[in-house]
Amino acid sequence: MTQTEDDLEGLKLDDPAEWISEKYRRNLIRPVEEWVPIWSSKPASTLESKSYRISVAELQRMRMQRLQIKLVGVAKRIYDGSDDDKEWDSWSKTLSEYVNAVQEHDYMEQRGGGTRDPFLISGERYMDREVLKKALSNFELLPEDNRKPLLLTWQSKAFPPVSTRGDNRLSKLITRIGIAAVGTAFLIVPMWLLIWVFWGDIWAALWLTTVFVAAFGVLMACVLQDNIAVLSASAAYAAVLVVFVALIAEQSRAAPELET
Repeated sequence: MTQTEDDLEGLKLDDPAEWISEKYRRNLIRPVEEWVPIWSSKPASTLESKSYRISVAELQRMRMQRLQIKLVGVAKRIYDGSDDDKEWDSWSKTLSEYVNAVQEHDYMEQRGGGTRDPFLISGERYMDREVLKKALSNFELLPEDNRKPLLLTWQSKAFPPVSTRGDNRLSKLITRIGIAAVGTAFLIVPMWLLIWVFWGDIWAALWLTTVFVAAFGVLMACVLQDNIAVLSASAAYAAVLVVFVALIAEQSRAAPELET
């Protein structure tokens, strides 16, 4: 039996819930454990230092898979001509749910990934840990799903799943200040180096510009999500540095003429 046939074994198109659960459960819940530094006197691997992490995004992917299977059946019935007017309202609703599920998943991808990902119910957070302790008191992962736990720093204070408006304002202010500092550094540092250190040395100026533009491009790729935005920001930054390179090139050409 091939890998594909093995993956499809047990799939019932009219009731795919069991098959979906089996295929997605590995990434649905995984163990986490408190990270204890080697210099700490706190004992490691105690019952209180173990918990779980539940992925809400994985639940969304399971929902999308179920809706997709239903739409496959709809497409087959329409192709065979066995669909009637009464079923149109039903599968139209399913199609709308699938589109909404895809949009919601895209939002999860955009919104998640931060330090307080709202689509993760994770044991390193105090509130989540208490909820998981109650909800999963007698729970154990199956042997085939029991992976090496993630080592995380345990929080001792209770925080809500999402930040408050005050926290958001402060966090955004700090982020803006950090962005301003980084942007200023990327402009001021090469400007000083090009004019104060490498003035008249065109090759050194080119190498310095190349390094800073490459570093800025990598930084933008890490921060921005849109490809065009990364390209535009990198091109704009390169254009600014090219002005200084042009001045240095003009100075290097003018120097021999002055000597003669």
